[in-house]
Amino acid sequence: MATNEVIILSMSDTNYVGSLVIRRNDLDTPNKRFKCVKKDGTPFDFTDYTPVFEVRTPAGKIIRDYNSETHKAFTSEDAEDGSFTYTFSNALFNEVGDYQLAYFVFEKWDNARESMLNRKSTQNFSFKVVEDVYQGRPKPQDYIFDWVNLLEQYQSWRKELEDMVFEDKERILAELDKIIIIAEENVAKNDKEFNDWFNEIKDSVDDDIGLSIQNQLNQLVPKELLRTHAHNSFSYPKIKMVSYWEYGLGVVNLGDEPNGKFGGTNKMEIPFKVEYLDMDSYSIYVPLAYKLENPTVTKLTNKKYLLVDGIKSIEIEME
Repeated sequence: MATNEVIILSMSDTNYVGSLVIRRNDLDTPNKRFKCVKKDGTPFDFTDYTPVFEVRTPAGKIIRDYNSETHKAFTSEDAEDGSFTYTFSNALFNEVGDYQLAYFVFEKWDNARESMLNRKSTQNFSFKVVEDVYQGRPKPQDYIFDWVNLLEQYQSWRKELEDMVFEDKERILAELDKIIIIAEENVAKNDKEFNDWFNEIKDSVDDDIGLSIQNQLNQLVPKELLRTHAHNSFSYPKIKMVSYWEYGLGVVNLGDEPNGKFGGTNKMEIPFKVEYLDMDSYSIYVPLAYKLENPTVTKLTNKKYLLVDGIKSIEIEME
């Protein structure tokens, strides 16, 4: 595709359009103009929607890029015309290779940004980041954007965690506070202190620091729907505890469980969030690490339910 070509993306088709080529550290090619259209070819009006770019990198990392107070990924937006300019940030896309799955989504949230009201996506496209003459491991400052993005998530998640009750809550909040302080003090100035701190911790986490911390938070923040339950009691029943374990009795044949897992792992309390849809039903959310895809639900007592999916088991206990 030509550098100045407007790229048309359908909101109804799922087939791939052409592939882009971007040279790492170029100042021109990362800026691309896109226009989104509906099935009949008319512009998709994304007024009141938040545009987000989602992509899987060659190494398998999932990236969500969107505008924030400190980062402008989308510019020159003309919502009624369905068009915008997106910048493939050098700090974000410094990994050379083929980005085979990429698309834009448009999300509509409630006023408090707590519940997503709608989500629409474009057809897929791909792009390739080719290397320049500068090679080697990315410098600490290459991770600044990850920290800017994660800092906003940390601050939002900390507010949610304050209202929850679970084991090790105070320790987790304290750890989040440390991360927030470090990010706030060092993201903007990117000084020697940040570089020294980066070099000190990089050996204790994965090569991708942002992803490593994201994986840790996947065990803390209840964002994934576990179950929607219709209790028909015309009330708001309280959930006392949600617990998780693996390799419980009956989920695998005796002797097939890993060493030391006979009878299952120890049961542990996990963070959860309850959303009351009305006075007759509620939904329970758990962190991504404990998400169940297609669980079998068993009623143990009037106040206990067991959910099993593969080797994973979750028990919901009401007060």
